[in-house]
This record gives sequence, C-alpha cells and structure tokens, in this order.
Amino acid sequence: RKLGEKQAKQADKLARAQGMASLRGGVPSLALARDIAQRDLAGMQVREVRPGLHFAAAKRESMAAVEAVNKGEFAEALTHKQNELIQLAKYEAASDLKKEEAKIVKRQRFYDDPDKRARIGKAGGEYLDQIDKLRERFEFSRKTNKALDKRADLKDFIESEKAKGHELAIPPEIQKEAFQVNYRDMTVEQLRGLNDATKSIEHWANFKNEMLANVKRRNLDELETEGAASIDGNRSGKPPKRRLEPDLPRFEPGRTIRAIDLGQRPLHHILREMDGFQDGFFHDNVTRRVNESRDQEMVMGREAGAEYRRIYDDAYSGREQVLHQETFIPEIDGSLSKTGALVVALNNGNEGNRERLQSAGIGHTGPLNEAKIRAIINTLDAKDWEFVQGIAKLVNSFKEPIGELYKRVTGVAPEWVEPKPFQTKFGEMPGWYYPVDYSGRASARALPGKEASLAEVAENASYMRLMTRNGHTEARAETTGIPLKGNFSVIGDHLQQVIHDLTHREMLIDTGRLLGREGIQDAIMANYGDQFYQEIKKSFRDITVGPEAPPSWFRVLQGIRRRGSMARLAWNFGTMARHILNITSGMVRVGPGEVTQGIFKWMSSASGEQYSKAWIEANDPFMAGRWNHRIEETASVSNDIRLNRGKWSSVMRDTATDVGINPDIVHKVGDSFLYGIHKIIQMAEIPTWIAAYDKAVEQHGAEPDAHAAGVASAKAAVADAFGSGSIHDLPSVQRNYVGKLFTTFMQYGLASYRLNYEIYHKKAPLTRKLVDAALLNVMPVVFLSGIFYAVKPHKQDDTLGGEMVKEGADHLLGQVVIARELQGFYRSPEYQGPAAFSMAGEGKKVAYQTYRATEAESGEKAEKAFVVVAEFAGQAAGLPVPQLEKTSEGVLQLWEGKTRNPAALLFGPQK
Repeated sequence: RKLGEKQAKQADKLARAQGMASLRGGVPSLALARDIAQRDLAGMQVREVRPGLHFAAAKRESMAAVEAVNKGEFAEALTHKQNELIQLAKYEAASDLKKEEAKIVKRQRFYDDPDKRARIGKAGGEYLDQIDKLRERFEFSRKTNKALDKRADLKDFIESEKAKGHELAIPPEIQKEAFQVNYRDMTVEQLRGLNDATKSIEHWANFKNEMLANVKRRNLDELETEGAASIDGNRSGKPPKRRLEPDLPRFEPGRTIRAIDLGQRPLHHILREMDGFQDGFFHDNVTRRVNESRDQEMVMGREAGAEYRRIYDDAYSGREQVLHQETFIPEIDGSLSKTGALVVALNNGNEGNRERLQSAGIGHTGPLNEAKIRAIINTLDAKDWEFVQGIAKLVNSFKEPIGELYKRVTGVAPEWVEPKPFQTKFGEMPGWYYPVDYSGRASARALPGKEASLAEVAENASYMRLMTRNGHTEARAETTGIPLKGNFSVIGDHLQQVIHDLTHREMLIDTGRLLGREGIQDAIMANYGDQFYQEIKKSFRDITVGPEAPPSWFRVLQGIRRRGSMARLAWNFGTMARHILNITSGMVRVGPGEVTQGIFKWMSSASGEQYSKAWIEANDPFMAGRWNHRIEETASVSNDIRLNRGKWSSVMRDTATDVGINPDIVHKVGDSFLYGIHKIIQMAEIPTWIAAYDKAVEQHGAEPDAHAAGVASAKAAVADAFGSGSIHDLPSVQRNYVGKLFTTFMQYGLASYRLNYEIYHKKAPLTRKLVDAALLNVMPVVFLSGIFYAVKPHKQDDTLGGEMVKEGADHLLGQVVIARELQGFYRSPEYQGPAAFSMAGEGKKVAYQTYRATEAESGEKAEKAFVVVAEFAGQAAGLPVPQLEKTSEGVLQLWEGKTRNPAALLFGPQK
C-alpha cells in the first residue's frame, strides 16, 4: 500500500511538472500580447478605453489560473494565463492611450487659439481652411457618456423623421451639434489619423515658402524672382514666336526638329542653357541637388548590393543549384523550390504579409493556412534561416533613416509595421517587415493599370510610406487575394527603390516646388517654349520613378545589343585611338587654358595629395564610381542591385567553384574589355575636373562652401563634357527603350552634339567660338585621319584629304541619332545596323559562307567561312573576336615579312 501511495505521489508530481512545463510553453510572448492589445484597442471608441477594466480582468484571470492549476486542469489554466497576459498588455496600452488622448485633445484645441491661427494663416489661407475642414465634423469639448448618448438619440430621431418626409422646426445650430462627432466617439485609430493629418498640414504651412533642405534659408518667393530673372537675362537669340494657332499642321515640322534637338540633350544641359551656359541659378538650386542625390544613391546602392551579395554567397556559394531544387510537400499537394520556401519564410514575419500568404499564397500555390506555411518553412535548413535573417536585417536596416525622412516630409513620426515572431524547428524567429510584390504571371490584377499622372507616380514611388503601418495596411486592403511573387526580385527592387526614396524624395519635392512656381514657368514658356518645359518635366518624371526593370521585349534585345557592342569594342585599339583627344571636349566646356593647367597639376601631384586621382575620388563620389556609370551600357548592369539568377547560371557558377575558379571571373574578364577605353577617357576627365574645380573655388573666394561648390561644378563639367550613364544624365532618347537600340555606345557623339549646341548659342566672342569649334570638330578629325591613313589599309588612289573628309562626316553624323546609322550604311554596304539587330546580319553571313564552303573545292572559302562563324560566335558571346582577328592577321603579316609596321599588331593588316 505504501509502495502504491509512493508511486501515486511520484506520478502526480511528474504530471504536475509536465503540466507546468506545457503551461509555460503555451504562454505567448510579451511582444505578441502587446501586438494583440494594440490591434484590439485601435478599433475601440475612445470613451471605451478604460485601463481599470483591463487591470481588474487580469486579476480575475490570474486567480482563475491558480485555481485551475490546483485542480490539475492545466489546459484551462493555460487559457487563463494567456488571457491574463493579454489583459495586462491591454492595461498597459490603455494607460498609454489615455496619455496620448490628452495630448491630442490639447493640440486640437490649440487650433482654436487666435495666435496659432494667425501664425498658420500667414502661410496662406488654404492651410488653415483645410485644417478647419478636417476638424469641423468633430468637437473636442469634454462630454459625459450620457450626454453623447442623448446627442446620438437626437441624431437618429432627426434622420428618422426626415426619412418620413416630416419637417422639423429644430434650429440649424442644434441640428449641426447633433451631427457633430465628439472625439470620444471616434475610434483610437480615427483620432490618431485626424491628429496626423492636421500636424502634416501645419508642417507644410511652416515650409510654405521654404525648401526642405534650405541651407541658406532663402524663401521660395526670392528664389522664384531670381530664377525668372536668370531665364530672362541669359536667353540668347530671339524668343519663340507666340502663334495664335500653334496647333496647325504646318508648324509640326519645326516642332519635330525641336523635339529631336531636346531629345538629345540631358536635363543638366537644358538647365545650363537657362543659366547662359555657366554655373548660375539653376546649377546652384537644381542641378547641384540632382547630382548630390545621384551620387548618394550610387554610394548607398553599391553598399547595399555588396551586403546583399555577401548574405547570398555566405549561404549558397558553391551550392546555388539547391535554390532551384523542388521538394514535394504533402500539405500543399505539390512541389516547391527552395526559393519558394524562402519567400514564404520571408513573408511570414508580420501580420500583413502573413495574411497575404493565407489569402492567396505565392504563384499558383493557392491560399496557405498556418499548417501549410509551417510545413513549407520546415523544409528549410540552418543555412537557409541564416539567409532569411540576413535579408530581413538588411531590409529593415533602412527603418531609422526612412522614419527620419517621413517625419521631415510629413511632420509626423511614422508608426511601423509590427514584426510578429513565429516558431521554427531552429527556434523562434523575431519577425520583421518585408516588402510586398505580386505575381503578374499568376493574377491579372497584379499587372500595371493605366498610366498615372506625374503626381500619382511621385506619390506611388514613395517606398517610405509602404514601410509604415498605415501604408502597409492600405496596400494589404487593396491587394488581398492576389498571390505574392515567388522569387528574390522583390529584394533587389525594394533595396533600389527605398534607396532612391531616401536620396531623392526631398530633392524632388524642393525642385518640383521651385520649378512649379508660376513666375519660373511663365519665364520658361516665354523664352524657350512649351517643348522645353515639357522636356524638363519628362526628365524629372523619369528621375522620380527611378530604376525600373526593363520590359520583356527589351531584355531579349538588350543582351544581343550589349554582347554585339562589346564584341566590336572590346580591346579595340581603333576605338581607343578615337578617344585620345577627348581632352578637347573638356577644353570646350571649361576653357583651353584652365584644362592645360589641370593637366600639369594632375601630373605633378603626389599620390593622395591635392589634384591626385585618389584625392579627387575621396572628395567626389561621382568620380570614385566613374567606372560603373561612365557609359549607359555598363551603368545599367553595374548599378543593378537585383540578384535573381537562373538555373543554368547557378549550375555554371557551382561548377566553377567546384574546380577552384572564382565564379565572378567572367565579370572580371568582361571588365578588362573596355579597360583601355576607360583609362584613356579618364586622362581627359581628371584635368577637366581640376580645371572646373579651381575655376569655381576662385569664383566663390573665401565663402565657407567654396570647396563644396568647386566639387559640384567639377562633377557637372565632367558629366557635360563626357557624359554619364546615370538616368539623371541621360537625354530622353537614351532613357527610352526604343531609343537605346539606336544609341549604343553613342555617348561621345551626344556629348559632342550638346557642346556644339553650346558653342553656337552661348554669348561669347566669335574668336572664342571658332577656337572651340576647331578644338571639338577639327583637331580630333585631323588627328584620327592621320593615324588611320598611316596604319590602316586603303586603296591606291585614296588620299589623306579624302580620309579627312570621311572622318569628318563620321564625326558630324555620329552626333545625331539615326543619322549615325545612315552614315554606317553609306560607308559600308555590309553594315548591319544597330548592335541589337546585327546578329541577324551575322547569321545571314554565316549561312551564305557555309554554303559556299560546302560547294567549293578551295580551302580559302572554307577558311573564310570559319572566320565568319568565329565572328558570329564572338558577337553572340560578347567576346573580342574582331580585335583578336586583326591582331592575328597582323602577327601573320609580320611573320611573313609583308610589313614591318608594328601597328599591325593593333590595327590589323597593313598597306
């Protein structure tokens, strides 16, 4: 009997221990309890929020839990402990809400204060009117619940009698009072929303006449006057005619020519024209701000991209193929790739994303309930969760700067999307914000709609709002039921867009407000016409939207275009020779004497000292990242953060890693193809930068920001003279995807076009214009003609003069889009058009030469067919086959003694 009692006691003790363990494991975390409390209280009326009720409820639940434990009812005890924790969280949240309520009511009552109203009214009556319109439906006097109930009864009675058609002799002021909403009848969320709205309007009233980033504290009225005066005073030539009927067809040819001209000039050059082709008002207040935003975006983008690649490589380097391997999951009755499982895990970190998974899933999985989500994420291993946490940390690292930006722009501190912890087989994950993107391939509702207005684009492009609780909730309400995208593209897209927002939002607001001032608009229209103003708007629209993924049709041609162009230019010594005298472009932009001095200052500078390359790059991020954005063709690749590799790319990278080869070796070899061209252009850019810097510093004298002004002027000069691949510096013809096909590696020609435009239109002595024209158009032609005539094969009756004429025609026609292609057809009957279409011509040549080789007995024709096939393969792979062919033929000529000219190694067979 004693033995039985002992065993019973042991069993009871063990059962209680197991029960207590399950009790402790079932209690939710404090963070989760607080999240539930905040969500429940947000929907309650203000008058219903009473902390004492929740405290009393928590005490009752605590006592009930103790009683249940004593009875051994551990499941019931667990329920009571869960309720106790939630009620305590509600008590804490309700207490904080009562304090918040008092502050909001006090603030709203201040808007009735005459002094405060007068201060806001100074910014313009519209701000005060909007605040009053928001508040007129609400009252902020203290009313008892009984009084509020009586008012509600009167409101119901009036509406009931009106519905019956009964006229009531109730004074309007009493009726108005009955339909007013007392703040205590508002929900907590509504009260917060009203407060945020009035604070935001007041914030913009304070900034009505100021820029957000206004270092010199100048108001917009002053800037408007100065800007209009700059436009009026710097116009060269006659203003456009004001025609009574400007829309008549007979004026269209002239407008077409004007559109072609403006389409070849980037924003900074159009603004520079309004400054009289010098650093003036628009350089200081617009171009400089745009360039600073561009540079910040490039720096932050490189850092974020490097961190993204590090997280990816740490988890999957050498085993990238696993991301494409599918695992059958019975709970969803289908197979899902590891990439898909990782996307589910990333979207499981907050309530909003989780709801999206539960309503539509990813791709074609259909809705995913808790059991399905758990089954999917249980397929992930420890390395996968390291990747997930690394990506979540990277995405959420922008929370603080986005919050600061949000408050500067709206005047209100944001409320964030709350993370929601969840359990995995490797422990609890803390939860996180994760961006949302929808699968257009799985739902038509996710596809883009009609084109939005510029204002709508600017608003929708703001990613800072989507990271806040309100924006995230709105997006969820609008898109619930649409499946999420099941790949990693959303990560890169989000990083690029949020960085774009951080670096551009304030600049775009300030420049938009400045250029939108009536005085500046009227001055532009009067002096330059509507097309000029529309081109400025178009440029800012493209900058506002920021980096976008290209359309599908262009992605196909883009690869052909890039590889075809690379094959033609890679290690090409002829192209390098064409850039040797690029220094003349800098001389035209800044001045021959200044650039010449810049050459000597650079050559005599010690490493790391003033004017050295290292010093310039340390002071100017634009020059430090010049390799990546010098030309559009490389900038579009180098500045892309997206990392969404395909299956075959992963196989090739894994294979390279297995045999001990760096999988990035292809990119490193590719970088070497244009190395010579980059270095030669750099030899022209550095002296130009130094010349423009010194010139600006001298003009600013002892001003505190003389150095910063010098750097700003120098980077603008380099972008003007040599171009840049950033969207901010591209003319509209290069920003347009169709235009890109016809402007491949046309940066030098377009830069020469705008410099020639500047020579013709700027206010300068005729002698200076003639010198600049000769530097830009004569010297390079004479220099190149002499080189090519000496080293390239030509017919017996060709002359140096004839070579100059041809080179001069190439130089001038190469500055105009489409005309460059016509020049190519004229010079060579075998010209195959733009690089994007050249593969078709090469394929035709391969078919023809192969056919001839099979028909002929001569080995010479077979050799020619082999060469054509090699050229086709080189274009397809983007390899420097044309230059290798020239060099190999030159080596053969030297070996056989047909020439003694060593230039054969660089330029191919000699005369």
